Amino acid sequence: MLAYKSKYLVILLVIGMLAGSCTQGRTALEQETIDRMYRVSQWLNDFMLARSYYPETIDEVFAWKNESPPDNPYTGQPMVDTGTTEFDPDTSPGNFHYIVMKRSGQNLGYQIHIFGKDGLIVIVNQSTDWYELRDLDR
Repeated sequence: MLAYKSKYLVILLVIGMLAGSCTQGRTALEQETIDRMYRVSQWLNDFMLARSYYPETIDEVFAWKNESPPDNPYTGQPMVDTGTTEFDPDTSPGNFHYIVMKRSGQNLGYQIHIFGKDGLIVIVNQSTDWYELRDLDR
């Protein structure tokens, strides 16, 4: 059990290093959007450690943490899952799309697509096997 938890502590450490190192070329609102979703990704990993699977919806994490979604830096309203990876300039800025990754019927990972004012800015990939923060060039 200790090795299992150590693996996730290393993953969380890598998340923190990557989140802090990928800020160049972004607007302040884009970076704030990413920072707020970074906290949510930490909650998702905490959920995984507690339950041994990732939630089907991100709302499960908010309920589990007894927290509301973070505020959208562009609108001041709570961030919402857009329900799609497609960018919509009217509804996407400051919001995200959560996708649970399944293998053999089990929720073993997730992707979070994070949107800025002009489109997709970051995709966070997390599973029990790997972590990736894909910073998108524009």
